[in-house]
Amino acid sequence: MFSISCKRASELVHKKHNEGLTTKERWRLKIHTGMCSACKTFEKQTDQIEKIVKSRIQKQPSANLEDFKVDTLSKINK
Repeated sequence: MFSISCKRASELVHKKHNEGLTTKERWRLKIHTGMCSACKTFEKQTDQIEKIVKSRIQKQPSANLEDFKVDTLSKINK
């Protein structure tokens, strides 16, 4: 079965960043996001958040956590 639920798609989006996806999981997510605009948007937003967080951690690994949160949220909301 190729179709997955939105719940499973969101799990795969998070797994993509934390553990990586198998080829089968990548294809299932791609098929689902090709048909579901909400999950496609969720994946794009999650990808963007991950990118911002990783770049911030690389630039200032020992930054104050509260300052980090405020700055990251301001960049996400742009």
